[in-house]
Amino acid sequence: MIPLLNADKIYTYFEEVAFLFDSNDGVKTIGEFVKQINHLSNKYVDPIDPTDDKINTFKGDMFELLGEIFFNGFSNDPAVGIRDYEVVPLDEDYGVDAIGTNANGDRVAVQYKFKSKPMDSVEYAAIARTYAAGRRRHKLDLDKPDTIWLVTTGNGTTGPCKEVFGDSLRVIYRDILAGKIDNNMSFWKGAEEQIEATLNSHN
Repeated sequence: MIPLLNADKIYTYFEEVAFLFDSNDGVKTIGEFVKQINHLSNKYVDPIDPTDDKINTFKGDMFELLGEIFFNGFSNDPAVGIRDYEVVPLDEDYGVDAIGTNANGDRVAVQYKFKSKPMDSVEYAAIARTYAAGRRRHKLDLDKPDTIWLVTTGNGTTGPCKEVFGDSLRVIYRDILAGKIDNNMSFWKGAEEQIEATLNSHN
């Protein structure tokens, strides 16, 4: 089994990852995942510096880890699959979290947006950043269909996103994630195995 590219996130948040992805006692639905991430994030409140963003960093990192596992598990699914997955280094992250190849063989930009509330939408500015960074920094052709991928625990995007980006934008929102992974024991067992393989590869 190939180690996960987000190995640094596993080591940074080892206790939280072990708890979340335990195939027996861990989360089994996207709703549980969001609930536990919100709960666990309280550990990262900085009482001295309320402007510190460790909470949102933790939430984003955990969702990106789940996202990589998700795409590994469904890489050949034409509805949600991405192959040749690459994580964009933090110092290169100006709006693109990962890059991959869609079912049409086109390179795509992937952006993750963790939303605590199911009905929250991702706003235009976030997708505009992904488009600009994908074009300028990563030289991707993001005007083709399904080349801007948004993965969110919210309900999708606002109207301006759909109007401006049209069929270039593919949104994997909470209900789609739920349809694929909720109570899918094979997925969650595979997630645990990928994490274990990653840890073993670094020992």
